[in-house]
Amino acid sequence: MWENEFRYLTKAGAGLFEFDYLPSDKVYQDDHSSDSNSRRWLFYWNHSGVIDQVWAS
Repeated sequence: MWENEFRYLTKAGAGLFEFDYLPSDKVYQDDHSSDSNSRRWLFYWNHSGVIDQVWAS
């Protein structure tokens, strides 16, 4: 299991990056024994901000 989270706060906005990887998840393998793909991962990005004080993202 590998997990990483990075948060940032700037004048232009705030956000979050998250990276997860579960190469050997025993609970998942037990529940999904017929699934041949045991590698799982996640990339998540969330950003809130203002562009040129006009547009909101």
